Amino acid sequence: MRKAQVSIFIIIALALLILIGILIALASFNIRPAANDLSPQVDNLNTFVEQCLFDSTMNGLKLLGAQGGIIFEHQGGSVPDSFGDDRFTWNHSDTRVWYSIRPDSVTYGKSCATDDLGGTYNFAACPSYTFPFRGEDSDRIEFGVEATTKYAHDLQGDQVDNMRLLNRLSLPGLYESGGPQDHVAWLSSLLSPHMKIKPNLAEFIKNNITKCLDFSEFRRQGYIVEPTGGITVNPIFSEEFTKIELVMPLLLIDNSTNRSTAIKNFKVDTRVRFGKIYKYINDILSKEADDYSFNLESAEPLDGISLESLDRDLYEKEVDMVVFVDTKSVITDDGFDNFRFTGAIPNSPPVISYIHYRNISAMKNLDSFLVRYCGFVVPPTGTHALGRKAFSHMNRDIIKCIFSGYANVTAAQGKYQMAYDADDDDLTWEFKTSNCSWNEHCQYDNEYEFDNGMATELTLRFFESSRPEYEDLLTIPIKLYNYAPSRIQAECVGEFYGSYVYRVGAYNEETGPNMDPLILLPPEVSGAVTVENYEIVDTTLGWVWWDVRFSNTPGDYDVKFTVEDSFGESNSTTLPIKIPCP
Repeated sequence: MRKAQVSIFIIIALALLILIGILIALASFNIRPAANDLSPQVDNLNTFVEQCLFDSTMNGLKLLGAQGGIIFEHQGGSVPDSFGDDRFTWNHSDTRVWYSIRPDSVTYGKSCATDDLGGTYNFAACPSYTFPFRGEDSDRIEFGVEATTKYAHDLQGDQVDNMRLLNRLSLPGLYESGGPQDHVAWLSSLLSPHMKIKPNLAEFIKNNITKCLDFSEFRRQGYIVEPTGGITVNPIFSEEFTKIELVMPLLLIDNSTNRSTAIKNFKVDTRVRFGKIYKYINDILSKEADDYSFNLESAEPLDGISLESLDRDLYEKEVDMVVFVDTKSVITDDGFDNFRFTGAIPNSPPVISYIHYRNISAMKNLDSFLVRYCGFVVPPTGTHALGRKAFSHMNRDIIKCIFSGYANVTAAQGKYQMAYDADDDDLTWEFKTSNCSWNEHCQYDNEYEFDNGMATELTLRFFESSRPEYEDLLTIPIKLYNYAPSRIQAECVGEFYGSYVYRVGAYNEETGPNMDPLILLPPEVSGAVTVENYEIVDTTLGWVWWDVRFSNTPGDYDVKFTVEDSFGESNSTTLPIKIPCP
């Protein structure tokens, strides 16, 4: 019995010893990870921050694409909200879209010539004579303000500062400095460096990522995440991806042990080829802005990037909306949405082509074309007018023939147009003169209707067929060229009732039924002989003849004959007169 009791006590003692050993072992065992064992939570934190960075980047790229390359301040970007009005953006589907192309400072109704018909061209205020071409070898409008600028030139080869440019590219620059936009001075001043696309996206990510970074889940697990410094965002645009580098110092703290680990560098790669997309869009829109003959709808795709849609004349024909798409850029995690870029192009009024109506010799071979095809009588070299026949029968065909002449003598050969429209709208035109209504065939019976006392003007109006208020007007003072009388001569006819008759003739270049009438002024005679009478006796083939009777006073005399036309142009010749006739 005692042996059995002793055995039980021994077993109990051993059990107690084992239990005590287990308790001691448990008491000495730490279930928290050591200081160098926070890496799982660091990985979790890094993944969490980079997911927020990715989401903010996607949201920013979507805004840039939907709004023409800008993000407003109220959205977290850097473009002031004051730019969100009709001067700079268009409200499209409740989204303010930046004008990717803007009308330039075109001066409409500009003829570059003085009101005085005898005046000269003011080349400092007008385009080149091959407007809108820079020169005879180009059909492209070229402009700029820096050293590589190509300007229009006048007939003497001197630079013309004020070209009537149609449109200019206003796509925001990609980087703070440099890039394809810097040659447009007014845009560089309009958009300060921090408002360009890269800093704008960086500002958006910086302002929006903190809204995503909710560290409450880490707190529930016993960890504290504390920011310890400022945030720096660096977008990197390449032709194959957009990378975002984020510097955001954070301290990860174990709440139970106060052990901590610092982390600050994060980055994400996206499948948005923003650099390549931007270059393509910039090139296409530059052509649309600079080259009147380029049509956006003819833009060729490039490696998956293309023009997806062009909706013309939206919102009562005030704006065109253009959308580009990249089928190789993914804007969402699921891979079903491609990146798109939307731009707005406001309606631009047409611009009438420039006409050298004063001196048709301004362009080589223009005079011969007008003589052959338009029925002009070409004035002598150095005069300041066109011909007489065209303007004496003013109609649409005559005006079209003038423009056709310009088209045929420019190097562009057929690309010269009567008027240009930057956004390719359909144009129509009409004309009138001071004393005729719009599009009325205005025929002038004689040159008196072009007397200096009468203000006669030709007005050309080009306008959009569907939006007539978008127009350009050009008013040109017109006058039939007046040839002064010429070739004054005199020959003796013989004796007539005691007087001697000389037949005096003067030639009029303006022949035909509407020939400018000529008059002989009283001949100026020196000496004893006197003029007894003079009267017109014949008009044939441009010649006008007068019989002038002199008194029968023998001798040799110098007589000055002056012939004048209805415009006051005159010509004088002093001829020898013998009495009696030789």
